[in-house]
Amino acid sequence: MAEAQRMNSPTDGGGRSARDLRDQELYDAWSRGDGHAGNRLFHLYFKRVREYFVNRARGEHEDLVQETFTRLLEKHGDYQGGSFRAFVFGIARLTLFEFYRER
Repeated sequence: MAEAQRMNSPTDGGGRSARDLRDQELYDAWSRGDGHAGNRLFHLYFKRVREYFVNRARGEHEDLVQETFTRLLEKHGDYQGGSFRAFVFGIARLTLFEFYRER
């Protein structure tokens, strides 16, 4: 079903979905200090990022979620378009790897 949704989502002609374009606009605005845009991104991704960590680092998941969103803002210059969701979860994965490495 997710594949069907992806295939049917509008794109910019370069293969980027309307969702990725929306998320990039929010991300750009957040990096310029727009707290409302940051809150929207947080609410769009919080549940999925939290679930990712709950299943991998029980008891530490809230700190890891916070660290992921902090790093997301710090790494604004690293985002080069494409799937914003993949970018977010790439940061989450690296945050988790560093968490386990430091233990």
